[in-house]
Amino acid sequence: MTVMEQTKYLIAGSSHAALSALNSIRMLDLDSSLTLITKDERLPYSPTVLPYIVSGKSKPEKVQLRDDAFFAKNKVNFISGAGLSSLDADNSKVTLQDGQEWQYEKLLLATGASPTIPTIPGLMGTSFYVLRTMDDAVNLNAALNNVKSAVVLGGGLIGMHAAENLIKAGAQVTIIEMRPQVLPGYFDQQAAKIIEKIFADIGVTMRIGDTVIGAAQEEICDADLKINFGDDRGLEWFKKEGVVTWPKTPQEVYWRAFTDARVPIYWEWMPELREKIQAISGPVGLDVPKDYYSALAEFLPCQSHECKKEGFDFYTFYYRDTLHTNSFTMENAWLDEAAQLDPYSYNIAMNTDSGRARGLVDGDVIELESEKGRKVTGRVHLTEAIHPEGLGMAALCGHWAKGMPMAKGKGVFYNELLELDWESVNPVNLTLDLCSKVKVTRVEEN
Repeated sequence: MTVMEQTKYLIAGSSHAALSALNSIRMLDLDSSLTLITKDERLPYSPTVLPYIVSGKSKPEKVQLRDDAFFAKNKVNFISGAGLSSLDADNSKVTLQDGQEWQYEKLLLATGASPTIPTIPGLMGTSFYVLRTMDDAVNLNAALNNVKSAVVLGGGLIGMHAAENLIKAGAQVTIIEMRPQVLPGYFDQQAAKIIEKIFADIGVTMRIGDTVIGAAQEEICDADLKINFGDDRGLEWFKKEGVVTWPKTPQEVYWRAFTDARVPIYWEWMPELREKIQAISGPVGLDVPKDYYSALAEFLPCQSHECKKEGFDFYTFYYRDTLHTNSFTMENAWLDEAAQLDPYSYNIAMNTDSGRARGLVDGDVIELESEKGRKVTGRVHLTEAIHPEGLGMAALCGHWAKGMPMAKGKGVFYNELLELDWESVNPVNLTLDLCSKVKVTRVEEN
């Protein structure tokens, strides 16, 4: 049974109004119980700083209005990530989204505003962002790297800030404002005209006094294709032609072989660099081997090449599958179907002669065990296309998460064979040893 919590003052929200109310309460009442509940997972912040998060000029942790020490000093029970689901005013009670109930004497609802999503036909079928919360800003910042063009609906303060940062990220930006000027409520029309011109001069298309009557996914797709491939190759062109091709010379494809460059083979600065690094890493117990910082290149075998244990006859390696792109495509139904038909995607590739010498046939279940006891299991595929001492595993399979139901349980999770410790990395660049020496055991199936 859930116990109902008690508080004299209950504030819902962490906006400026909520924090001002908190200060006023504590000026008059220093000791009574005071609880501030917000659905936001973060400490309080001002929405006006969100454009600076979008641009990357600032970080979420640097724009907090209050910290934990403030709430502790003022005897405030601050609860984040807890939105209200219902209010029973007659009984002075609220219920949170997790089912927790709170009894209060005084209640203030200071949850702030929510973005208004315009009722534009087709809008919900397109990809769009709003900018009201810190999560909105973080998501928009992450999307900037891939933005080619953007439409900003609304020429208010946040919309104009967002447009400025999208331009700086290299996007083609259009601002659509239904009123006769940008920033109404902040500037008169004369000042607004100056601001509009500044934005137009940096490449923003200004549509003032215009109204959006529809947003079509195909129109957006058509515009994006034309931006990338030229005005004559829009959506209709791709529907008809399928793909776009252009001729390339061998020099363009295999450019490294045709590049006349000098490659240094003697790095005289490496030993000195090691001494500087050792001065930092040594006191914390990380000894940097001198061999890795010699001026001339040397062969330094990884741990798997040092394994001499009897029965550990194979070197494992991971390779890129011809169908899947690492683990990113494991949830694609078409590629999954093709991968199940392919003999390599979800299986362990072993040399035919090596397999037969151990009594294995195509499709047997085998267990691979590393020198340190790490184990994976999978079906073997015998092939002449692999070295007699090698075992190959494609893609990054073997997922177990419920959120990846199609990929779950298929193939081999290669990384399980790898060690994550100081001895298994290159101390120059922290590259992980990606091979493992294993022994192979046939698994009897029921």
